[in-house]
Amino acid sequence: MSRKPVRDSEDAIPYRPKVATRKGEPVEPGPFGRRLDAVMKERGIGPTGLARDSGVPKSTITSLTRGDQKSPSVENAAKLAATLDMAVEYLMDEQGEIILTEIVDRFLESEWALRLVPPFGEEDRKTLQRISPAKWRKAPPNDQAVFHLVQGGRAGTL
Repeated sequence: MSRKPVRDSEDAIPYRPKVATRKGEPVEPGPFGRRLDAVMKERGIGPTGLARDSGVPKSTITSLTRGDQKSPSVENAAKLAATLDMAVEYLMDEQGEIILTEIVDRFLESEWALRLVPPFGEEDRKTLQRISPAKWRKAPPNDQAVFHLVQGGRAGTL
């Protein structure tokens, strides 16, 4: 039985990720898949690592980010959100990130932001992502409340 020769590196076919298609047309991922993909890229996490840490199959994660699957089961959404240390709503609803960005931008322009030592950073943003955006839609926090939420996150009491 003969084996096929291994291609030389200069003859290798470049890797192209598979794109989900329906009837030959590319399929866009749903809001959950888009947010999940953005958070994974932002944090430098691949589907294999996220699958290992969350217990959600890698095939499910890639199906979500490619668009084969529009939304996960409630159980998988909760596992992914817990692993990424954020409220499930941030992955389910792109509006949550928009609301958070507006709150953070307003806060950074306030006198309360100047009181933070060290200055507001990415870990502080992650702290605020743990809070459900549904609460902020009803009553957005003022700058003083954001300051205290960040301080509570830094002290480990949030």
